Amino acid sequence: MGMTAMLNIELHVRAADSNSVLQHLEETGSFQVIYPDGAPPDSCNTLELALQKFAGQGEELHISGWVPADKAEVVSKAVVAGSAGRASIEIHSPEECRQEKGISSEDIPVLFRHGKFLSGFRPMVQSYATPCYGDIDPTPFAAFFFICFFSLMFGDLGQGAVIFCLGLAMRNAKKGF
Repeated sequence: MGMTAMLNIELHVRAADSNSVLQHLEETGSFQVIYPDGAPPDSCNTLELALQKFAGQGEELHISGWVPADKAEVVSKAVVAGSAGRASIEIHSPEECRQEKGISSEDIPVLFRHGKFLSGFRPMVQSYATPCYGDIDPTPFAAFFFICFFSLMFGDLGQGAVIFCLGLAMRNAKKGF
């Protein structure tokens, strides 16, 4: 539960095998492409459109992306199957990306895995900011304190309503004298 580590996977694929590799990657549903030139992810709805944004005019195509650590083997097998074994796959841990490639913790994506109860509080936490890689997942804390503060406010509301009703009753009783 909580935040899951993401691994950076770099694929070197023959241009002729790229369509097959992309099809296999889409079937896994686990590969998040790093878009070239800082293009926003919504500019590429599919991996095929992402491929068009990559420089792939030569014999080899270089694709880089992020995969949940527990899905890296599935993605690797999909690439091997799609390229008939003619692909080079490099897998880098987040620590390697930070030290060797100079990628900051803010640029390493995190994947949230919460149960049904905590997943309801995730949008509230993400409305402030998405935690960086290596940070503590604030969702359980936000859930606990949100429930505590809401119950305190709800109690104050009920107490205020009772006092208001007593005040009205006393005012009406005073008018009667």
